[in-house]
Amino acid sequence: SSSIPVRAHCVSWGKERKIPGWLANKPDDELKSHVIRRINYLTDHYKGRFAHWDLNNEDLHGRYYEEHTGNPQFLQSMFTEMHEGDPEAMLFTNDYEVTERSDYLSAYVHQVRTLISDGAPVHGIGVQAHYNDYPDVHLLMHHLDELSAVGLPVWITELHYDNDDVMKRADGYEDFLRTAFSHPGVEGIIQWDFWDGSMDYPSAALVDGPDFVENEAGKRFRKLLKEEWSSSVEVQPTSGEHDIETKLFYGDYEVSLIYDGEEQ
Repeated sequence: SSSIPVRAHCVSWGKERKIPGWLANKPDDELKSHVIRRINYLTDHYKGRFAHWDLNNEDLHGRYYEEHTGNPQFLQSMFTEMHEGDPEAMLFTNDYEVTERSDYLSAYVHQVRTLISDGAPVHGIGVQAHYNDYPDVHLLMHHLDELSAVGLPVWITELHYDNDDVMKRADGYEDFLRTAFSHPGVEGIIQWDFWDGSMDYPSAALVDGPDFVENEAGKRFRKLLKEEWSSSVEVQPTSGEHDIETKLFYGDYEVSLIYDGEEQ
């Protein structure tokens, strides 16, 4: 449906073992031209169809292009080329261990700041948030503070919390979601799969079995989204001019005015 924004993941992947064979077999001095060719192919086909692009996934953990070309600004050129080809899309960095480890956080903040100072059109910071241990919300809040200080929107792009105990899983998801949702620097949160039948980590699922039954974690997720983080208000003025002031969760709303029994 055209009403559902779609995220494109990813143009490339910086780890050596993730470089596709057709590219890994090219001479180093031809790498850049082939990467640019791929970007141009993608933008020719998909321009205007995706809200976000992840440019070079996990570049913090694998710097194949920089090492093979000797060009420390290889990623900057990818951002520039992609933006020229699809100027309406938001372009992201995307990496893991950033919410859990302070050393990776510092390196990631430095990387994004360097991209910006070099003139790369970076529009958002992607944070994967893969948890096998219970999310440390105090550390998370501190890291989100540091990331948002860069001045770009932060998106949680691949949230998963792996726990066989579905009640603890529900608690962990709720603690993480409340913390991230409450942070002014976080613009969006994306779940990294949800059904145990399709996940690498079925004990992170929100929905189980062939009948798609919401487990406790899924119910907690839905409760936050549908019951707490949405708003509705109905006002019945008595007469004359009437100002309405109310607090609403951030989002798009429909306003309906009933006058003389008819909707205006």
